[in-house]
Amino acid sequence: MVDKLVKFLQKQDKKIAQKVLDLIEKILKGDLEGCDIKKLKGRQELYRLRKGRIRIILSKEGEKFKVKKITFRDNQTYQDL
Repeated sequence: MVDKLVKFLQKQDKKIAQKVLDLIEKILKGDLEGCDIKKLKGRQELYRLRKGRIRIILSKEGEKFKVKKITFRDNQTYQDL
């Protein structure tokens, strides 16, 4: 997952990359107050965090979240889960 994250961030401009890094930092700290998180229908323990066009797909493992996918919203965002 780290390789995919690095590739995604390298393709983005600095402003978007920093926004994604800030969101990931919040996820790792467990501080999701004020974040737009929603459980995905029909998916066991999968959630999405939305910030503008950015979508971060998370899986819940106990009380912690694990990043599964980071992408921009499009028709394929939720297809490959």
